[in-house]
Amino acid sequence: MIRWAILILLFIMPLPTVRGQESQTSSATPSSRMDHPYSDSDQGITREQAAKIIQELQMIRMVLERELDSSAKTNVARLATDKELGDKSPLTTISKLGDHILGDSKAPITLVEFLDLQCSFCIQFHEEVLPQLQQKYIQTGKVRLAIVDFPLESHGYAIQAAKLATCAGQQGKYWQVHDLFLSAPQVATDEAIRKIAGETQLDQKQLEQCLTNPRTVDQIMREANAARELGVFGTPTFLLGKSRTDGAIGRMIQGAASLHEFETRIDQLLK
Repeated sequence: MIRWAILILLFIMPLPTVRGQESQTSSATPSSRMDHPYSDSDQGITREQAAKIIQELQMIRMVLERELDSSAKTNVARLATDKELGDKSPLTTISKLGDHILGDSKAPITLVEFLDLQCSFCIQFHEEVLPQLQQKYIQTGKVRLAIVDFPLESHGYAIQAAKLATCAGQQGKYWQVHDLFLSAPQVATDEAIRKIAGETQLDQKQLEQCLTNPRTVDQIMREANAARELGVFGTPTFLLGKSRTDGAIGRMIQGAASLHEFETRIDQLLK
């Protein structure tokens, strides 16, 4: 059964067009996939069963995407070496970093990550690269990390995850929720949201008010739309460059780049 589910998923799953990156492609959300003019009994399964199947397929997709990226590591390393010769891509300016910043606010270098909390390649970056960057650059005051929400339409629960992280941020716990989502693949179902809210000891009344407030989604979409204007179309995407008071000016990095590439670029900026 799982083998057939994987084969079906591989057939319908849009493959990333950039190394280690999921693209902003139009895809139906779980609710829209289940909307139909027939009753549950006409379809042979209940809505609850359909929702469960979709959740399991999304989990399989996240695992498969991580496996697919392992074959691209050699190409990533080669691209990183090429970058050492000099990057001639145009400079991009971001004028506002938002509320989610890790590190010294006066750090000379800024790394902006455009993030989907349901993105498997984002999980890879946070597992394999970010810990080393934190130890070498962020904790030493050389680099600050800013997160910009960029939930992809192809991930049915990405908005839910971004809403939970945003609402947790209002209670001073953005990074706790951020880390829980990126420590292991998990779909942001209602059940998962309740579990994470409990683990991070969020105030339930305040959380519910935030999750149901239309302004929460508006804030997330404003950030995403601003990112699109900068040329962001998939996750993860990064902007790495010189810090400005409320923003940064630098060059874009598409996809889950290697630690070597980040170190090379940062060291060049620090010279």
